[in-house]
Amino acid sequence: MQMLKMGDEGGRNLADGFRTAGKSRRGEVAPPVSRAQTGGPDHEDAWNKLRIIADAPKFGPDARIRLITCRPEDPASVAFDLLRTRILRTLQTNGWSRVAITSPTAGCGASFTAANLALSLARLPHIRTALVDLNLRAPGLADTFNIRKTGAIEPFLAGKMLPAQHLFRIGQNLALCLNDTPVEGSVAMLQHPNTIRVLNDLNRSLLPQVTIYDLPPMLEADDAEAFLPQVDGVLLVSDGGRTDADQLRECERLLNGQPPLLGVVLNRAEDGAG
Repeated sequence: MQMLKMGDEGGRNLADGFRTAGKSRRGEVAPPVSRAQTGGPDHEDAWNKLRIIADAPKFGPDARIRLITCRPEDPASVAFDLLRTRILRTLQTNGWSRVAITSPTAGCGASFTAANLALSLARLPHIRTALVDLNLRAPGLADTFNIRKTGAIEPFLAGKMLPAQHLFRIGQNLALCLNDTPVEGSVAMLQHPNTIRVLNDLNRSLLPQVTIYDLPPMLEADDAEAFLPQVDGVLLVSDGGRTDADQLRECERLLNGQPPLLGVVLNRAEDGAG
């Protein structure tokens, strides 16, 4: 797995052919949440109410995707730590907090990247991170972390459950909003005012420095494009063995006028590992 061509602090993309902008054609990017403006219950109390599912993430033969950053001694962890540093620098420079991770097609490693980036961030004790599975058609982060019976996300996004009833915590500074049930009408749910309100309230109550949204592939449905106006920046994951130039050009077209492209991750560039 290799990291290539990360964007600079201004959100401009360094990959050839990609154009980015700071506003969505669907409207303004939602403003970042400030720690001086909680807009809800005390964030320490809200954070502490989340259920701790583990002191550390699980990995091993039962996990569907190997979590590299569970093991800092793994050389590949260095790549995710570098990605973490560049993402944090861009977010902090611009006052942003919300990052979408997507890919051209399924199987490129977007969930793998989202999970490992979140774990890398969680190793920084002063950074709180929330990771949200918004691949509503094919949720996979629960399997990635090898966590069972997480519950359906639909009631939470509809405003029928409190964060403490649905979210988990791993350790002291990583919150997981997972899903184990595909959602029918996923595009409508991602654009529904209730969903937007719930996710904004979640950020206002927990006040994570970084919120990562794991989104579906861009070229297989319009779910990701529908949600992008709600984030501050986009991280695109491509696959060294399957993503071709035409797919990248189509992603370029879809991202034109969307929030800035923070960088491009080239996954499985050498060994094809998941």
